[in-house]
Amino acid sequence: MINNTHELCSRGTPSGRRARRDLCAIIESVLKAIDPYELVRNNLKLKNERLTVAGKATFNLADYQHIYVVGAGKAVYDMARAAENVLGEKITCGHINIPAPPLSGRLKKITAQVARHPIPDNRGVQGAKRIKKIIAAAQADDLVLAVISGGGSALMPLPAADISLRDKIAVTSLLLKTSATIHEINIVRKHLSQIKGGQFASLAYPATLAAIYISDIIGDSLDIQASGPTAPDPSTFADARRILERHGIWRQVPAAVRDRLQKGNQGERPETPDQGHAAFCSGRLVNFTIANHQTAVSAAVQKGKELGYQTLELTSSLFGEAREVAKTLTAIGSHIQAYGRPVRRPALLVAGGETTVTIRGPGKGGRNQELVLAAMPYLKSGLTIASFGTDGVDGLTPRPVAGALADSQSLSAANQLRLDPTKYLLRNDSYHFFKKTAGHILTGPTGTNVGDLMLLAIN
Repeated sequence: MINNTHELCSRGTPSGRRARRDLCAIIESVLKAIDPYELVRNNLKLKNERLTVAGKATFNLADYQHIYVVGAGKAVYDMARAAENVLGEKITCGHINIPAPPLSGRLKKITAQVARHPIPDNRGVQGAKRIKKIIAAAQADDLVLAVISGGGSALMPLPAADISLRDKIAVTSLLLKTSATIHEINIVRKHLSQIKGGQFASLAYPATLAAIYISDIIGDSLDIQASGPTAPDPSTFADARRILERHGIWRQVPAAVRDRLQKGNQGERPETPDQGHAAFCSGRLVNFTIANHQTAVSAAVQKGKELGYQTLELTSSLFGEAREVAKTLTAIGSHIQAYGRPVRRPALLVAGGETTVTIRGPGKGGRNQELVLAAMPYLKSGLTIASFGTDGVDGLTPRPVAGALADSQSLSAANQLRLDPTKYLLRNDSYHFFKKTAGHILTGPTGTNVGDLMLLAIN
């Protein structure tokens, strides 16, 4: 839930305060809808030794000698906790990697390792080795239940034998400073790993593998989600190299990385497993996505309607440079305000997805804060914008913030403080701008993740 609602909603005109309160209420409704514990509880049903997953596949537990639960990601602790609640003593053992100590509940059969995100650390490597050991030991009469969510790629790092963790960290750090999409970053990660890009599934084979995902990837492509541990990988070493070249960092990455990608491209390293691998054509693997960007968008639309707004669901697949997306959203809002089309006021625009930021300055911030900062010059009276990461963490900032909220009164307050939004935008310093203007959305890490949500109220 939002920790600073009073601060966010106590300023401005009465109508402005109402819009702020409404956006905060919508955000909290979304976070409730994507609660990982409840999502897994609702999608795992056990009756008479038969486990039904997402209402689509049923497993007769009497057929299995052992049940293992493994995974990694921002939402995985509560996903694993729900799996324990359903399966109880039927679980043999398991292990998960998570980004922070759990806020509630305890695991009994599954161990957990706190590891670093988004830059991986050695704790993550040790946890990934534990996961690899468990799944590699699984036999044909065993069931592996994998719980995976956004953040799973960085939280399950297991570098290839010819790559060090330091090498992987260097590559990830360089990519995060470019406009590379999460899809591109994960393609590179897969080709530097022992467990990503379908290699998790190949390690678990011939055990039965049921993987449950909470997706933060636009389009829910399983080969991209958490770098595709349980999906065949259509990407290649050549793709990974092209991404590094496209973003101008090929010569900056460690020599060991260049050497591995070159050797892979020449056929001297095995490609990640594709659709023809036995793990993917034996009928022993099933993947389920139980929540995604659309889950958040639908929850926001429903709450907006309850609050009396004419809602316009734009997309759950929004991408692009954050500052350009901001211009588009505010342009649509201004059109509705002026002409009452395609919906009448009070209106609410809802979009889900994940934007990118090309870092040009030395400042601190994240894509959601940058989007709101870029929107500020275009916020006419009656327009209120919020953009937030559902994981509660927007970028690399001195303290975790989920995103930001602003309206025309925010610009007036900035002018009184002699703060120029344009100058902060040029420095990519959205964090310090909103810290000074009290525009941050503060939730703390939410323990879930289905990407970002953008809201624009038009009154």
